Amino acid sequence: MGHKLTQTTVALLLCGLMATAPIAGATTVDHEEQPTRQPALESTETFAIQSGNGTEVNPYVITNASGLAAIRDDLDAHYVLDSDIDATETATWNNGSGFEPVGTFGTPFTGTIDGANHTIEGLTIDRPSTSGVALVGYASESSITNLRLTDATITGDFTTAALVGSATDTVIREVTVSGSVTGTGTVAGVVASTDGGTVEHARAAVTVESPGSAGGLVGENEGTISDVVVTGHITGGPYAGGIAAQNTGTIERAAVNATVVGTTDDTSVATGGLVGYNSGNITATHAHGRVSGTNYVGGLVGSSNYESGVVANSYATANVTGEETVGGLVGGLYYGSSVTGSYWNEQTSGQATAAAAGNGSVGLSTAEMTGEAATTNLTALDFDETWQVASGAYPDLVGVADDEYPVSTETDEPTPLGLNATTELVDGDLVLTVTANESLDSLEAVLASSSTVYQETITLDAFSKTQNGSTHAYTTRYIDTAAGEYTLDVSASDDTGTQATLDRSLTVGDESTAPTVDPVGDFESPPTDPDGDGVYEDVNGDGTVTVTDVQALFTHRDSEAVTEQSERFDVTGNGVFNIVDVQRLFYTTT
Repeated sequence: MGHKLTQTTVALLLCGLMATAPIAGATTVDHEEQPTRQPALESTETFAIQSGNGTEVNPYVITNASGLAAIRDDLDAHYVLDSDIDATETATWNNGSGFEPVGTFGTPFTGTIDGANHTIEGLTIDRPSTSGVALVGYASESSITNLRLTDATITGDFTTAALVGSATDTVIREVTVSGSVTGTGTVAGVVASTDGGTVEHARAAVTVESPGSAGGLVGENEGTISDVVVTGHITGGPYAGGIAAQNTGTIERAAVNATVVGTTDDTSVATGGLVGYNSGNITATHAHGRVSGTNYVGGLVGSSNYESGVVANSYATANVTGEETVGGLVGGLYYGSSVTGSYWNEQTSGQATAAAAGNGSVGLSTAEMTGEAATTNLTALDFDETWQVASGAYPDLVGVADDEYPVSTETDEPTPLGLNATTELVDGDLVLTVTANESLDSLEAVLASSSTVYQETITLDAFSKTQNGSTHAYTTRYIDTAAGEYTLDVSASDDTGTQATLDRSLTVGDESTAPTVDPVGDFESPPTDPDGDGVYEDVNGDGTVTVTDVQALFTHRDSEAVTEQSERFDVTGNGVFNIVDVQRLFYTTT
C-alpha cells in the first residue's frame, strides 16, 4: 500500500485536451499559469495598501480585499491587517473566477501575514482548473498568524485549501477557518500540503470534498500539527481524515468531531476519524463523530504503516462502518507500526475490535470513558498535565479551546434509519433505487401487479450499492416489466431491528420511458443515453459520443444542468459525480 496519492497521466492529458479544443455552446477553459504580479488595485475605488513600507518593523497595513490582492506585488514583504475585511466582493472578481491566489509554484510567498486577530469574511475562489488554490497558493519559509478566515468558498484543482495550498517550512499559528473547499487532488480545510513547518493552535469548521486526498485541517502532512480542533464533513477518495488525509509528520494534541467519508472502492484506501493513512507520529489525540469507507477504516486511523507509524495515548468514540479491515481505533496496522496506551468506545463505534486490540489498544464502554471513571480506566493518559475530565463528558486536552465532548452529543447515538425509494422505466425494465443511511442492515422490495398475477421479491443481496456522503443508494431492476398497475412494498431494518417501510402505487405504460434531461450549457438538444445504461454519455445531444462530449461535460461540470441531475452523468457508477467521471468518459471515447 503506497503512501502518496500520485496524479495520473490521464488527468494531465485530459487537462490539455480541455484547454485546446473549444466547442460550440461551451466556454473554453484557460489553463495558462497566472502571472505572478498583478496590479495593486483590484478595485479602482479603494486604495489597496493603507500605510507601511513592508519591513518587519513597519509592515504594509491592509484594511480591504484589494489590499490582500496587493500582496502579490511584494511576495517577501511583511503585512498586517488593521481591520476586519469583507471579502464577499471577490466572488465577482476576474469574471467570476474570484480572488487570485497569492504566490505560485515558481515564486511562492515568502513574507509574513499577521491578521492581528481580525477576520476575512466571504473569500471566494472559483478556479476548478488551477492548482495551488487558496488565499496563499504557495508559501515557503513564511508565516501566517492570528487570522480568522470565515465563510470561505474555495474551488480548485490539485493542492486546494482555504488558507494555504502548499506550505514549505512555513509557520501557521492561531488561525481559524470556516467554509467549504472542493478540489480534485489533495484538498483540505486549512493547508493542502505541508513540507516541514508547523500548523498550531488552529480551528477548522469546514466541508471538504475531493475524489483524491481530503483532510479537515491538512491534506498531506510532512510537518508538525499541534493544538488543533476540527469539526465538519470531510469526503475523500483513497485517503480521508478529520485532521489529515495522510500523515508522515507529527500530530499531537488534536481533536476531531466530524463525519469522515471515504468513497473509493479500492484496496489502497484509508479512512480515519483523525488520519486516513499514517506513517508518522500521532500522540495525545481523540476523534468523535462518524467514519465510513470501504477498506482500512478506523475511528482514529484508517491504516498505520512502517516502523515510523506510531499511535500513542489517544482514543476514539466515532461510529465506524466499512467492508474490510475495520477497527474501532485503527483499521490496519502493518510493517512494525505501533499502537500504545490508546482506547476506543465499543458501544458508539459499533466495533468490538481494532488493530492491536489487547496489545496497545483497549475497547471500553461509554460509562468507562467519561467523567471521573475515565481517570481510572484510561490509565495511559496523563491526567496531570495533558488531559482533564468533567462530569458526563469524555476527556479533553488541557489548554486546547473548544475541545469538549459531552456524552449527550448526537454523534454518540445511532443514526435513525433513513429510507426513500424512486422508480423509473429504462428499456422496458423498472429500475428501483432505494436510499438509506449507513444504519441499514436488511432490505426487501416486493413488486406485485394489481391482480397479483405477477409478484417478485428482491432482497438486499440483489441490489448494487453506491455511496454519496452519508447516503447509500441501492439499485436493482425488475426485468421486462409489463404494462399495468403495480404496488411496490419496500421494507428495511437496521442492526438493532428497527423497521422502516414504504408503499408505492405504480402505473407502467405500454412504452418504455426514460427521465427528462435538461440541455447542458448552450446546447439546444438535451443529452441522450445511446447505450441505454442510464448514463447520458452524449452530453451535447447530437446523437454520438465523442471527445466533444468530454469537453462539454468538463466545461459545464459545475453548472446547474449537471449538478441537479448529476446521477445522469455518473459514468463510474459509484453514486458520486466528479472529475473522475469526466476522465472515465474520456477513456470511453479513446
